[in-house]
Amino acid sequence: MATNGQGISFLRSLLGGVKQVFVGGTAVTVPSGASPTTLNFASGATVTYNAATGNWDVAITPATPGAPVGTALGVYGDGSDGAFTCDGTATSAGIFSTTGAAPNLVYTMIRDAYFTNLTIAVGITVHGAGFYPYVSGTATINGSLNVNGANGVTNSGAGAVGGGSSNGSARIGGGGPGGYAGAGVGAWAYSFGGAGGASAFGGAPAVTAPAALYGTPRNLSTLLTGLLSGMSSGSASVHAFFGGNGGFGTAESGSAGAGGAGGGCLVCVFFNLVGSGSISANGGNGSSSTSYAAGGGGGGFLGIITRTSTFAGTMTAAGGLAGPTGTGGSPGAAGTVVTLTA
Repeated sequence: MATNGQGISFLRSLLGGVKQVFVGGTAVTVPSGASPTTLNFASGATVTYNAATGNWDVAITPATPGAPVGTALGVYGDGSDGAFTCDGTATSAGIFSTTGAAPNLVYTMIRDAYFTNLTIAVGITVHGAGFYPYVSGTATINGSLNVNGANGVTNSGAGAVGGGSSNGSARIGGGGPGGYAGAGVGAWAYSFGGAGGASAFGGAPAVTAPAALYGTPRNLSTLLTGLLSGMSSGSASVHAFFGGNGGFGTAESGSAGAGGAGGGCLVCVFFNLVGSGSISANGGNGSSSTSYAAGGGGGGFLGIITRTSTFAGTMTAAGGLAGPTGTGGSPGAAGTVVTLTA
């Protein structure tokens, strides 16, 4: 029997001259003659009868992006949502909500999506909102795919809570809101994001990573499930993991600054990734009151799973900047970026 590292093995000869080929654990029995001459497997293997030698030869070719793939590549989804281009005009109500007007629509995911091919055009923004984009073929990212925290807005009012929350779905954790009017936000637990920036009115809001016994999202199974070992997604207090925390706000007579919101969590599962755009979970920028700067939001968590990639753009989970004027503000800390090949 001959084997190789891609789960393909074959018996060159058995009793009676019958040959048996195993590809990815699937056995196919073939005759010793030249009919059929070729067997094709979804895993990308081709087994061809060689009349000159009387043997069956195994050749492995990469699966074609967008084509059906074998079970080993099933992590990239089944492509059941088909191909879609986010071009600022096209809509898909079952996958995205949109704001703005064509040709500059902004897209927000409303569930996990399973594309054959996904394109985000230059100048177009897609918010992950805590959901997973799966692409079994090619993801072409020339615009922005992000869960960036919102920027703080001066005098936005207590109801606006600084930069707001970047996302908070039950699928995977979001980022923390920015503090407002001299206030901060509470400690942020189970976070692989960064701490929000301090202001003259308070220190950097704390973030705490999950205990080591729960594991980390630096492996395929954790990234795909969004859960750490022993945790449940049913309660925010024990959610898998969260993004960055928000920045501390500022307050003066007649003027209130807002901290930037923390970046959220984004996990992308792309068979083939190309383009020159941006994929990010950045913290939002703080704003300023009359004399003081609010803190920037902490960077979030970004996980990218690919089989192949020639992506020439940026992948970031940067902290947001402090307010542009005044003193006392500090930027948010950077979050975490994990890239895996599967």
